[in-house]
Amino acid sequence: MKKILTSLVAVFAMTATASAQETLVKTIFTTEEPVAVSWETPLYFEASNFEDVAVGYFIQLDLVNTTDVIEIKSDGQKLPGSRFCWLGDNESYTYRAYITKDMLAALQVTGLEIIGANFKVAGASIHNDGFVMPDGAIWGGYFWVENWNTLELFKEAFNNYDGQRYLDVYLSADNGDNTNYVLNVRTTWGDDGIWAQSGDGQVERTTTVATIDLQAIGITSENIAERLNSDRLMIQGNPEGGNPFNFTAVALRHDPSGITDITADEDAPVEFFNLQGVRVSGDLTPGLYIRRQGSVATKIAVK
Repeated sequence: MKKILTSLVAVFAMTATASAQETLVKTIFTTEEPVAVSWETPLYFEASNFEDVAVGYFIQLDLVNTTDVIEIKSDGQKLPGSRFCWLGDNESYTYRAYITKDMLAALQVTGLEIIGANFKVAGASIHNDGFVMPDGAIWGGYFWVENWNTLELFKEAFNNYDGQRYLDVYLSADNGDNTNYVLNVRTTWGDDGIWAQSGDGQVERTTTVATIDLQAIGITSENIAERLNSDRLMIQGNPEGGNPFNFTAVALRHDPSGITDITADEDAPVEFFNLQGVRVSGDLTPGLYIRRQGSVATKIAVK
């Protein structure tokens, strides 16, 4: 059971799965004398460091003497796809942020800024562990949900929102066949910050994805800035007696089914993969899958 607290190449890189061996893509920075970071003294890395980086890779920061929180920014703004992360008091801490499409676009223009409350950076690098980022992902990664855990996604993830109707929250296979888990979406802890709650029937749940109809809860391109009435969107989960699991991605989607009509090579064998890139054999349980035939991959919904 993979338990990683933080953060998939476009929906088709099916030879690379979540269990693939991790590889070092490049080292950005390393030092024997860690560099101190605070709110007043951020650490910068130029945009050129990210020219040969791909969506789905992750940024790894090797930290020492952490005290509180970390933020990653670009041009003074929180990076789209980054989340609130409390480091706590640790002698050493490995921070990971998986790179979404919007995050990469910002990194390649204005670089990376690391800022927070009093810690030191001993190294920065880019890695690839075969994580597969869904289409439309505004966050990707591994966020462990064991007992009312909350993924706090900074609202900059919605900077390029253009009216997508559905918000999909992907779950790892650790969840088993549980569909009774609780998933709530909110911007603040008060009633005025609630977007959707499982108990109100606003969250459609399968074992691998939970979906909120943004149109049904009144989210539009015109009012989303107002409805994001704090600096983050909070996605709260509880297994409710089922297995603990990871949130693995949050994605926006226009099409209700996500199915694309493509003509495949009829002579090629048909294979099915879950949204973590793991091949599935036998009968498919309800949920979303990737159907691959030859070089063509198509997302399908099984009901």
